[in-house]
Amino acid sequence: MVWTGIAYLRWIFTQENKCGQGIGSKSMTALKADLFQRGIVRFDTDTALTNQVVQHFYEKNHFVREGLTRSYYKTVS
Repeated sequence: MVWTGIAYLRWIFTQENKCGQGIGSKSMTALKADLFQRGIVRFDTDTALTNQVVQHFYEKNHFVREGLTRSYYKTVS
């Protein structure tokens, strides 16, 4: 998703047998460079509060932990 000057990353993943090889970080670096070229000034994402592996990945790739998002849903019957 892209709003004016803001991009939102919904999902990124690497096959489990490829983890730890720098593929995710290289992909993230390329994506950030492309977004910058397109005039994006903010790049947001989120993850589960309990997903410390992904939190570490984002922080390693220079994302800053900013806050806590609440989710809401309604079952339609």
